[in-house]
Amino acid sequence: MRLTGLPPLTPERPRLLLLGTFPGVLSLQKREYYGNPMNGFWKILCGALGVSEVPAAYAEKKRMLRRHGIALWDVFGSCERKGSGDHMIRNFCVSDVPGFLKKHPSIRKVILESRTAEKIWKSHFEKHTSVPGVYVPSPSSRARLPLPEKIKWWKRALENGK
Repeated sequence: MRLTGLPPLTPERPRLLLLGTFPGVLSLQKREYYGNPMNGFWKILCGALGVSEVPAAYAEKKRMLRRHGIALWDVFGSCERKGSGDHMIRNFCVSDVPGFLKKHPSIRKVILESRTAEKIWKSHFEKHTSVPGVYVPSPSSRARLPLPEKIKWWKRALENGK
């Protein structure tokens, strides 16, 4: 079955674009980025931004992204996949990331939230933009790096995007 991703979350003048791969099953059902509480995305992002507590409501999480000038999207706009793992993605269509970056010239850096996102960035998008892309470890609970280490990586990437 063909799955369609979520539209980008975009503040008025984003300075950063966080690019994941494709929403998991629960995120698609909830129509929320990182809607699975097992995924560490919101904890990692809050830790990297110095936000003491992860907002409970999705609307609050989106407000936090806007306050920090962070856009959120995925490299795949649609695909076929069983389950939520990136390794199960087949027959994908990439998102129009170069077009998005042209539409939002205030973006200074793209943060690639997994090796899969980094691979797609390098093979499909990098040659079409001068905006640099930087890898950070996946927020997925399947990624083995401990949470404090992930937060350090993300904090470094976010700080260098100011």
